[in-house]
Amino acid sequence: MAPTWKKYLKRIDDKDKDTQIEALQELGYLKADMAVTDITKLIQKDNVDFAVRAEAIKALGDIGDTSVGPLLITLLKEDEIVILMEVVIALGKLCSHGFTKGIEPLEKMLDHEHPRILKYTIRALGRAGASDSIKQLYPLLRDEDARIELKEEVTLAIGEIGGPKALKILKDLLFPSDEFPKLEMQIRRAAITSLGKAQKPKTLELLGKAYRKTESKIIKKYAEAAIEKTVDGAKNRYKRIKRRAKEILKSG
Repeated sequence: MAPTWKKYLKRIDDKDKDTQIEALQELGYLKADMAVTDITKLIQKDNVDFAVRAEAIKALGDIGDTSVGPLLITLLKEDEIVILMEVVIALGKLCSHGFTKGIEPLEKMLDHEHPRILKYTIRALGRAGASDSIKQLYPLLRDEDARIELKEEVTLAIGEIGGPKALKILKDLLFPSDEFPKLEMQIRRAAITSLGKAQKPKTLELLGKAYRKTESKIIKKYAEAAIEKTVDGAKNRYKRIKRRAKEILKSG
């Protein structure tokens, strides 16, 4: 009996676009790297239905085969916003799998004028996790004309990238400072959320300050959730250490 992925692979050239889309979704879900060549050919064909092409690009990102990275970089020149959005998202996923050549082209997309492309580029760079991207993202936080929603995305992306630089910026975004004398509620919430996801013991005191009585209820709520995540992280680390210690003792 043929593997499940082969059944769906046969359907990506079907005349019915709904059948094609469903097949591409399944191939992406199955992470069927054996289908990458055929999906790539489908994208490059002329007169491919718009929705099918978008789903094919999405499938390549879900599969995660970095060999298609160069193709996705060329597709960053697309004019159609929905297609370009899927390219940016897919390229971010490949960068998170080690396709470092895609990071610089993504960073250049931060100059794109369309807000949706800019939003998904920021998310893609966060997912890619390259510390150098913080330098490209940081100016958006300082831009007085940038929308609050955009700065919120940047804060979350910097938090996802992590590292000492990210933690310093998140600290600056937690409370008003010389660097950021006026902080909107959304930015502070995003900084608290990111600190919670980091699950670092050294962020606990910062989160504690955000939980003080003088803070608003919403900030205290976010701080409490972040503190709980930090505790969960500590518990999980302890379990891993304990499990490894037992393995070592048994092998002796």
